[in-house]
Parts: sequence; C-alpha cells; structure tokens
Amino acid sequence: MNKERLLELARLNDTLDPNNDVLFGRYMDEMIDILSENLEETIKVLDEASPLEIKYLAQTYEDISDHFRSSELIECMKRNATRTGVDCSVDIEYAILSLNSEEPPKREYFSK
Repeated sequence: MNKERLLELARLNDTLDPNNDVLFGRYMDEMIDILSENLEETIKVLDEASPLEIKYLAQTYEDISDHFRSSELIECMKRNATRTGVDCSVDIEYAILSLNSEEPPKREYFSK
C-alpha cells in the first residue's frame, strides 16, 4: 500500500476548490484503489490517520466497506469516528447493512 500517496491525496482534498468535481473524483478513485488493496493495512492506516486525514478518507468508507465487507473494518470506522470526532455515522450504518446483505444497500435509504 502506498500510504504516503494516500495521505497526500487526503490532505490535497483540503486545499481543493469545492467546485472542482473532476479532480475530486480522481482523488477519490485513487484513494479507494489504494485502500482496497489490503484490509489489515487499511485498518492500520486509518488508525494512524490525523483527524483531517480521516475527514477525507471517511468519504471512501462506502466503497471500501462494499469491497471488504468486514466487521473489523466497521469497528475501525467506529473507533476512528470516536477518536477524531469526524461524523461517519451514515457510512458506518451503510457498512453494517452491506456486511449483512447479499447486495450492497441502496444509498437512497440513508440521509445525512
């Protein structure tokens, strides 16, 4: 896992023009690809990430929870939401439903 690139992408999101959907999408796709490589390394990176990094990495939770379907990842998400104060409750709920279903739940069932 390229941890340095992943954290760089998370930090770059903080400086990104909010109207730059193209670059945001590229950053997100690359972060998802990196985080999807290995569950144990993903959990380790998330556990070591700063609150600012978690703020942006949490935006990948839906995709990586679909990929891994792991109770360990869900526990990591909960732990880091508590540790950093970043509200990931909708993503955690999605991950729990995803873990317990054949197909990922439809996003329209969730509201922020």
